[in-house]
Amino acid sequence: MDTRKLTLLFICQTLDADSPLLAATLKWIETLALHKDIEHVYVLCLRAGRFSLPDNVHRYVIKAHGTCRIKAFFNFYSHFFRILKKGKPDLAFVYMAGPYPFLLLPWRCFTKLRVFMWKSHSQANLTFRLQVLFCLDKWLAINKAQAPFDSKKLVCMGQSTDTTRFRPIQVAGKEYDFIAVGRIAPIKRNVEIVKALHICRKKYGKKYSLVFCGDAVDGMGTIYKRRLTAEIDKYKLNNQVCFAGNVLYSDLPVYYNKSHCFVFACKGGVGKATLEAMACGIPVIIADPDAAGFFPECVRDTVVCGHEPESIAEGMVRIRELGDDTAEEIGNLLRGIVAENWDHAGHIESIVKIMKKEVF
Repeated sequence: MDTRKLTLLFICQTLDADSPLLAATLKWIETLALHKDIEHVYVLCLRAGRFSLPDNVHRYVIKAHGTCRIKAFFNFYSHFFRILKKGKPDLAFVYMAGPYPFLLLPWRCFTKLRVFMWKSHSQANLTFRLQVLFCLDKWLAINKAQAPFDSKKLVCMGQSTDTTRFRPIQVAGKEYDFIAVGRIAPIKRNVEIVKALHICRKKYGKKYSLVFCGDAVDGMGTIYKRRLTAEIDKYKLNNQVCFAGNVLYSDLPVYYNKSHCFVFACKGGVGKATLEAMACGIPVIIADPDAAGFFPECVRDTVVCGHEPESIAEGMVRIRELGDDTAEEIGNLLRGIVAENWDHAGHIESIVKIMKKEVF
């Protein structure tokens, strides 16, 4: 039995329990730090807010408020050398994105430091392709649909969620027919969801309510949100569509449980928010035929539909026309799938095994 333990360098954008988009990063770090095969976790983050982590986690902030990019560059190496003095990391784990694989390249080339990156996205620019080619030992992604090019370094790990946080809870009543969670951006296809809502009313006579939990995070997203609100005005859906804005991560389970069904229109399979909704025990609509294999055959035709707004609308009506008992049965089944196969602890266990194999 191999009792050797790893020392990790975990690099991420932010540590903040209140971040609507990145609060889940804390669960990654916590689960890694508490793993029996991990001794220390040194965290280099761009920014930090409110958080609580185990004692064997040591945090360094690269960019305080007002820090320019050049100073952040020097801060990165300043903190990195401090970490090397305290305890040489066996492996650097870059979570999501950033220039960090380039910054770590000299140590990867001339020392035994291994570099992993977790990044799942349906698109890849030249920068990321170069990182995979020259800077990484392993590229971890959800599935091939979320890995836009092939590589010998690619390891498809599936997705996971925290089933202790995301679970069925008692609420006063259902407030929304549908919920969509995530930033407002073209890749999220929010406009297609609104068009589907219009088709539900025009073609099927169904006036469903929808809440968007999330907001635009950049200039492109802001432009897209203006287009989204214009579509809502065009179809006179203002009294059916609600914008909740950037909901606190701790409040998301309540929003899921206050909704009858979750709708996900991104291409590329099943996302993190889908698993959160499933873990809360509510039915889902996934507008991607490639996601069919993720679900058991008994519910596949109910929860999976095509990319087009017409198909999404059909799926919405199909789900909402189910009786309450049938919808609850589907929700319970979906939660069981997540708890058995996609719980966060099991996901991290698989990642740590790959880390140990690479290092030792």
